Amino acid sequence: MQLSLLPILASLGLISALSGCVTSQSTPYPNDWPTVAASSGSCDRLSGWYANQAIGHSAENSGMLSETKRLAFILEAPPQKTSELGVEDVELKLEDTHIFALALVGGQPEPTSFAHLNDWKCNDGELTADVKDWRTSEQDLVRRNRETITLSAAVDGSLIVHVSGRNSGIAFFIPYSASGSFWSRYARSKR
Repeated sequence: MQLSLLPILASLGLISALSGCVTSQSTPYPNDWPTVAASSGSCDRLSGWYANQAIGHSAENSGMLSETKRLAFILEAPPQKTSELGVEDVELKLEDTHIFALALVGGQPEPTSFAHLNDWKCNDGELTADVKDWRTSEQDLVRRNRETITLSAAVDGSLIVHVSGRNSGIAFFIPYSASGSFWSRYARSKR
């Protein structure tokens, strides 16, 4: 009697497909932060210099990557590791319909342009971008990420960043889906 591998492989595939993993971790806007300024329709109030390091992060103890606390890392799409270059401050510069991010790297007298934010839209005083990408890594066969990043001004002039996202993929032949959000706050720089 000869065993056919096809039913066994199909059963293993079905078991893997049904044994997926789903996680969700979202954090609400912190109560002790200043309120978000009333909308003005224009995004001009977001222009200016901000510290690269967050002065507040809603997911402090969640195990989030430390890079998510750096404004330069959040604004890059895809991230190009400016956080390793010693970025001190980041400038948001809005000119006509173009939005640029400039970084002041420690020891350099002039800022360096690191991101032309083509996909960002001004909507009721907030800058918003939808970021989608497909990635593969050593652990994942394939992964699809989708994030919405929103920049708002707080009443004290600080920059409020809200990142919400979802990713799904297949890791070790097991499907997974994860979603979550976090908030970061960046002080205005003295520049």
